[in-house]
Amino acid sequence: MIFLFFVLFFGYKFYQAGESDNKRLLEHPCITDWKQCKNMDDLMQYSIIVSDAQVACTVYAETNLGYNNATWNEDWAYKKFSKYFPKAPFKKIGELVLEDDRALVPHSDGVDRRTPMICSYNLNERKVTNFRIPKLY
Repeated sequence: MIFLFFVLFFGYKFYQAGESDNKRLLEHPCITDWKQCKNMDDLMQYSIIVSDAQVACTVYAETNLGYNNATWNEDWAYKKFSKYFPKAPFKKIGELVLEDDRALVPHSDGVDRRTPMICSYNLNERKVTNFRIPKLY
């Protein structure tokens, strides 16, 4: 009986702590205005514009590389273009630079290989401004 009391008591306390964390997250100024983010980690964790950038970079990779359009093995837990450069001056240049190293791109020999890709997304214009992949041999 005492055990049940402790489980219920601490369970409720954990629930309250999580609830206040969610409220604090929703009130973060960086969510809707990327210029309010303190650093790149804040931008990646809180800003909704990051999802827009990830989708735009994915669509670009899937449609604009000519015969070498990228594909991904479907892995529901994997977010495409989720790597970033933590020290990048995103506020100064207004660009978010994302990387993906799990895309499969057909090389000149016809074999799909994992190929790193770097995508620059303009935060003001909300579009892909630069896309780089290494030379495909």
